[in-house]
Formats: sequence, C-alpha cells, structure tokens
Amino acid sequence: MNDTAAPPRKLAPVWLMGLANAPLGLNGALLLVTIPQLLAARGVPETDISTVTAIGLIPAFAVVLIAPILDVRFTRRAYAWMFGPLAAVLSTVAMFTLGNFSVLVPLVLAAQLCVALYVSALGGWLGASLPKEADGQLAVWFNIGNGAGFGIGAAVNMWFYQSLPHPLAFLASGLVLLVPLPLLLLPPAPREAASQLNESFGRLARDVGALLRQAPMRRLMLLFVLPCASFALTNMFGGIGQDFGASPDTVAWVSGWGVLVPSLLTSLVAGAILRHVRAPVFYLSTGVVGASVTLATLLLPRTPETFVFAVVAQNVFQTAAFTIQNAIMFRSIAPDSPVASTQFAVLGAAVAVPISYMQAIDGRGYGLGGLSGAFLTDALVSLTACALLAVPVLHWMRGGALEADVPPASDRVQE
Repeated sequence: MNDTAAPPRKLAPVWLMGLANAPLGLNGALLLVTIPQLLAARGVPETDISTVTAIGLIPAFAVVLIAPILDVRFTRRAYAWMFGPLAAVLSTVAMFTLGNFSVLVPLVLAAQLCVALYVSALGGWLGASLPKEADGQLAVWFNIGNGAGFGIGAAVNMWFYQSLPHPLAFLASGLVLLVPLPLLLLPPAPREAASQLNESFGRLARDVGALLRQAPMRRLMLLFVLPCASFALTNMFGGIGQDFGASPDTVAWVSGWGVLVPSLLTSLVAGAILRHVRAPVFYLSTGVVGASVTLATLLLPRTPETFVFAVVAQNVFQTAAFTIQNAIMFRSIAPDSPVASTQFAVLGAAVAVPISYMQAIDGRGYGLGGLSGAFLTDALVSLTACALLAVPVLHWMRGGALEADVPPASDRVQE
C-alpha cells in the first residue's frame, strides 16, 4: 500500500466527505422503520418486533470492544470500504428472512455491527486526516449525512414496498444503501497507513490504554453518558400518536419527511453557532432549552397539531445535540492519532448510552403517568443532569481540561 507516497491533491469539499456517513441513517431507517412496519404487516407481535430492534441497537455499544481492530493492520479507508458494502449486503439479505426470526435476528445484528464499524472507521479516518480547522464543518455534514439518510431511507423504502413486488423492493432498498459509498473516494488517503501496516496488537493495546487514561477522554465520556441532551422521546413518538389523536398517516409523515428539512436546517444553524460558542456550553444549553420546551409541550392541547410540533421540536433539539457531539468528538482526535477510530468508537458508544437507558426510563414514566409522566420524566432528568455538570464543565473549560492530549511520541509507531 502506497498511501503515504501519494502526491498531495486538492482537498475535496468537506460537506461531501461528511455525507459519506449516510449509510448510518439509511441502515437505521431499515432497522427502526421499514423492518418493524413489514413485520407488523405480517401480524408479528409488537414484543417480537421490539426484540429485533433492540438487538439491532446492541452494536452501538458493543462496537467499542471491536473498534481497536480498525487501528491496526489495514488503513481506516480499507476498513470503511470493507464494512460499508458488507453492511448493505447483510441488510438486504435480512429483508428476505422476515418470516424466519432465527435467521433474521443474527443478520440484523451482523449488519448493524458492520454499520457501526464503518462509521467508526470513517470517523477516525476523517478526524485524523483532515485539517483540524475543518472539524466544525465536518461535524455538521456528518450529522446531515446520518439524518438525511434516515429520512430518505424511510420514505423511499416505503415507496418501494407500495409500488414493487417485495423481492424487487428488497433489492431496491439494498441498492440505496450502496449509493453513498463512492463518496469514500473523496477524503485524502489516511496518513496512518505506514504505521498501521506495521502495528502490533500489543502496541495498539498500550496506545488504547494511554487514550483511556487521558483525563479529557474520561470527562468527555462522562459528559456524553449523562442524559443532558439525549432527547430519547424521539424514539417513542411512533407508538404514542394516539395520545394526541394523530392518525397513522400523520405519524408516518411527520416522522419522515416532516422532520427531514427542519433537522437539516438545524445542523447548519448549529454549525454556525459553534463558530462563536464553546461546544460544551452550547451542548448543556441545548439540553436545558430542549427540556424546557418538553415541559411547555404539556401545556398545549393534545391534538394532532401538537403532536407534529412535539415530534419536530424533539428532533430539532436532538439534531443540534448530535451536531455538537460530533464536533466535540472530531476536535478531540489528535492529528494522525494512532487510535483515532477507537477514540471515535468509544465516544460514539458513550453518546448511545443515555439514548438507550432514557428510553427505558421514559417508558417507565409513561407507564406510571401516561404522556405527562413520560414528558415530565424526560425533561426533569435532563435538567438534573445539566445542573450537575454545569459547574464542572465550566471549570474544565477554563483550565483547558476538555482538550485532547496528543499521544506521546514514545507511544506512537514511528513512520
């Protein structure tokens, strides 16, 4: 491999490179929207459908155990090219096994694991290879790739299944998963190539250990693990439309096209704000304002219009939070870091943690107090987390204690 010997070339537009994250949203649409809808149409019980989606979300956490392989032997570009197409193939095959749970569940799990590894490889590659001044713009378009992929995937997949015989619809959905992959030709060649070809797992283990011992990493993980801005209510709206008197068509429309444009605009606005406001402050402020809007929603009449407002509002604030998280994650990666993909995976797993447990907590609140219980629970827990972290985060920022440490030269492979 001659990545390091390649002549320098003009950098492709950062926004196009960020859209290479679209497979995350496209595969997410299959897991969270399309497969559940098709299973429900077959009369599969909701408990079984929830099992499939829950298992499919496991790789969001488990990837952190496997991600270190992305920083050894092959370049992150090679890993992205490997896991992106493999995820598309596995997801497509899974669609043909909807009637066989014993096959469907392992295929969904494997496909989502490949997606998680693809995103970790891509995030580490871009974070370590692009100029650090591009981190803010990259964070915006990385999130837009995810959001646009999800919205477009949910919409076009349903059109396929309404217009084509199911086997052709399954193949069409699989082809859509491959559409963003040519964007992997745009980013610069990974500059870690020579070191990774000679990297050993023993040295990698030392590098990862040094990364996890860094105080900034531990603080960022704490910031993400606490539910300051998880907005997990977004995952409940598909099942609570009846509480607002919203029809299934309204629920489907607002969950797809209805949130797509507002979410994309939110990413752009959040990126602009990040140029003037420190990311941790912006993150906590997003959590506080979003939780306040959640509480205010309870004062509105429970009508379909309120449902539309609630879905759009929660998605807007969650999109802002994701954009800020991406910015923090990319900025935390040191140039040419030997463990960039591992670091991206660790922080990405931390982001996924509160979304998962807050969904369970919100569900418990709904069981105890219905819609009011869910909204109150989500908002009050988020406000509490923001209050607990406000003073420490300001203190860490003043001391520069949230900035990434560059791995010591002695810990890195010499190229």
